[in-house]
Amino acid sequence: MSVAIVSDSTHYLPAEALAGHELHTVPLWLVEDGRATREDLIGDWTELYRALRAGERSLSTSQPSVGEFLELYEPLLAAGRDIVSVHLTQGMSGTVETARQAREEAIGKYPDRTIEIVDSGSTAGGLALVVVAAIRAAEAGGDAAAVVAAATETANTMQIRFGLDTLEYLRRGGRVGRAQGLLGSTLQIRPILKLDGGAGSVNETVEKIRTSSKMRLRLLKFMEEFAEQGHDSWAVMHIMVPDVVEEFLEAGRKVFGTDPVFICEAGPVVGAHTGPGMIGIGAASSTLVGSGSFGR
Repeated sequence: MSVAIVSDSTHYLPAEALAGHELHTVPLWLVEDGRATREDLIGDWTELYRALRAGERSLSTSQPSVGEFLELYEPLLAAGRDIVSVHLTQGMSGTVETARQAREEAIGKYPDRTIEIVDSGSTAGGLALVVVAAIRAAEAGGDAAAVVAAATETANTMQIRFGLDTLEYLRRGGRVGRAQGLLGSTLQIRPILKLDGGAGSVNETVEKIRTSSKMRLRLLKFMEEFAEQGHDSWAVMHIMVPDVVEEFLEAGRKVFGTDPVFICEAGPVVGAHTGPGMIGIGAASSTLVGSGSFGR
């Protein structure tokens, strides 16, 4: 590919999905007691999430530095590659702005090359769908402009819904967004939120539901609604609920008639703000992200 795709670690695309595809990833950071650890160097997510749920650990997150972006960008530019860099929404992180700053510095050294920055308007499964669209466009021989067009259309048109077991983690991390109104009510609400709509999007409450079982049933209903709207490719994202994932896979295959593009388990940077128990779905056009499992 003449165009190299860069993203950040909150895409959470599994290694098996990326096998045979080229993607360069800059990690975000997890911060605890003033010490920062790169997300890709976190070992046992299970223990971390157990400690979070038990209230034994308090975590915050941090974006990559300009220098970390340059470490990825400059060798690609030196090899004669153009870059499309796709990241989590600016509505939740300064990562996109840091990427833009790195672009200005890198292009000063490589003025004949192109770096385009795309704000996915999402993270986790939503970001992953936009990244998949970018990879597919690049693998089809598209130039940087064509890759940006595919990624941007996906960001603007995809549908992302996810449910949480509690609002406590969003409250702690200040990532409530348009879900702010929920904080005046009980934290025991199982909200369904959206994180889509293009650049700069923030969490927005869709529905307030009292039980986990009803929240999951409503998410399954969204699958049918997305398919009716013409979104014929789908994905599942979660944190530490593999049994629920199986339920969603069975339902999704019946609705869409295909396997999901991917199943991604969100890591600690997203999990620090949502908590374990998150389950979500995404849907997009197969003309942008392909049909069936990415990587096959």
